[in-house]
Amino acid sequence: DKKRPYSDIDITAVIDGHSYIIEVKSSASNFGEKHRRDFVNLIARVQPERAVLAIMENLTDSKKERILGELQKCSGGWITAPSRNGSLWVTVSTR
Repeated sequence: DKKRPYSDIDITAVIDGHSYIIEVKSSASNFGEKHRRDFVNLIARVQPERAVLAIMENLTDSKKERILGELQKCSGGWITAPSRNGSLWVTVSTR
């Protein structure tokens, strides 16, 4: 019986001395409650300076804000950065 990881990291990077983890989803519908919890737990465990959620669909501002609100709720409020402009990225600051 092998232990499976509870989550994976799609991309890790160090850019200009700052650590990032990046989660990529083809659509917001592929980022359900379990995925949100896993992403928040992964951020807490790895503790990058930035965590980026890249959703490859055109999101309205209200949908981005809803996703950010759901991440904030899962984190107990320690995810506080606003979503960035553009249609593909929601960025959260962990430090």
